[in-house]
Amino acid sequence: MAYFINLFTEETWREIRENADWQVTGHTERLRNRDRIKPGDVFLCWVTKVSACVGALRVTGPGFEVGPDGERIWRRSLFPLRFPVELVTRVPVGQGVSLGEIREHSVDQTLWRWVFRNSGNAIPAGDADWILAALQGRQRLGPHDDEPLVESEQVDEPGGRSDTGHGHAQLELALLAKNAGLDVWIARNDRSRVIEGHRLGDLSVDSLPEGLPADVRRTIELIDVVWLQRNRYVAAFEVEASTPVFTGLQRMGDLYGRNPQYEDPSLHCRA
Repeated sequence: MAYFINLFTEETWREIRENADWQVTGHTERLRNRDRIKPGDVFLCWVTKVSACVGALRVTGPGFEVGPDGERIWRRSLFPLRFPVELVTRVPVGQGVSLGEIREHSVDQTLWRWVFRNSGNAIPAGDADWILAALQGRQRLGPHDDEPLVESEQVDEPGGRSDTGHGHAQLELALLAKNAGLDVWIARNDRSRVIEGHRLGDLSVDSLPEGLPADVRRTIELIDVVWLQRNRYVAAFEVEASTPVFTGLQRMGDLYGRNPQYEDPSLHCRA
C-alpha cells in the first residue's frame, strides 16, 4: 500500500461529499505518479488554504478518464482523470492535522516544505501512518455529516463586509509570546484562519496543560489566546469583536477559578 497527496480547496472538499458521495476523486491529466496509484493505495486529503490534512480516501479501482461531456462533479474544473475511492476517515476542516504538527513528527522535515504542493506526490509510509493515527484521535465526521460552521475572519470587500480585526489581534498576541519565548494556545475554533500568511493553528501548541476537568477544559479551549510557560498559565486574552463580553468573562472566570496563582487572568483586547 502506498500513500499520495490529494489537494482540495474547501469548496472542492465539500463538492466531493455533496456531488460524488466520496465515491470518486478527480485530477488533471498531468497528475504526478498517475501510473503508480493502484487499488488499495490511500490519498491523504489536503485542504490548501487551511494547510492541513483533513481526511483519507482509499483507492478501490484503476484510474480512468472522462471526456468533455463527463459528469461535472466540481464546479471550477472537470478534473477528467478520476479514481474510484471510498472514505477512510474525515475530520472537520478546522481540526485537521496541520503542516506544523506534521513537520514536528516527520523524520524528514525538509520533505514537508514541498510535498503538499501537488496532488500525486508520494508520502512516506511512516509519515502517512502518523497522520492517519492523528486523524483517528480527533473528532470524526460521518460520510454525510455537514461540515461544522467555523467562525471565519471577515475581510474588506466592495460588498461592504468589514474586517473586525479579531484575527489580526490574535496573530499579534501570538507573535509577541513567541518573541518572549512563551508557548501559545489559539482558540480551537480559530485554528484554520490564515492571517497575513500565518495559519493561526501553526502558532499554537497542540493541547493545554493537564489537570483541568473536561468541562472546564472545553470552555478554556475557546479563549482566543493563552500564553503558557511550560505547564503554567501566564496570561489569557479575549478579543471582543463578536463574542458577548459576558461570555469572555465567563471563560476567564473558569480559568482563574482553577488557577489561583494566576494574578490577573482577565486581560481583554477590544477589536
